[in-house]
Amino acid sequence: MSISTSSFHNQDNINGWLQELQRTTKPEDKSAKTMRCALELLQELDPKEHPQVAAVAYTLLSKAALNEKDNPLALALKGIANRDGFGCKEDISNGLLLLKMAAERKCAEAKNYFGLLFMAKANLMMAMRMFRDAAYGGHPRAERNIEKLTTRLRKEITKMRLVLDKKQSRARHRRRRRFDDESYEADSLQQEHVRKKHQLLLVAK
Repeated sequence: MSISTSSFHNQDNINGWLQELQRTTKPEDKSAKTMRCALELLQELDPKEHPQVAAVAYTLLSKAALNEKDNPLALALKGIANRDGFGCKEDISNGLLLLKMAAERKCAEAKNYFGLLFMAKANLMMAMRMFRDAAYGGHPRAERNIEKLTTRLRKEITKMRLVLDKKQSRARHRRRRRFDDESYEADSLQQEHVRKKHQLLLVAK
């Protein structure tokens, strides 16, 4: 993934991460300062115009992620950077592993990110579960993602109902035709029986 399409190029994401860092930082966590430097650097300098900024920010995030116990957010952002290839060589599998580790440490950012991945793969139930966990953890964008997913689920349910109604309508039509055919056949047999009976009566006279 190029720098221009990375999650790190979105200033809303960076602002959100800074807010999340401030909200979740523990007093004894010295890695928070390093991580804040990385994010503030990305705020001030556009990685598209200054490509070297991505590498510097990734180095700072990697350093902050060493304190994975107290700073799972740094672990999650390093995972996103690995997956995006932002400031480093793209490594999707390692990125997902780091995100999983962060999610296991109850990182709301990691859970929200997994929600987006599940949503992109149309696994809407797992996406909803991740977004709800992220919202419970205080993620600022998780509620908005839940609203988007709820709208999409409603559309999917409506679509499924239309398909089901169409199938049921076809099934009713087939049953009606079969019933009509059977009724016609029964009427034909009855008429034939009446005709033969009438002929026998004529012969008897």
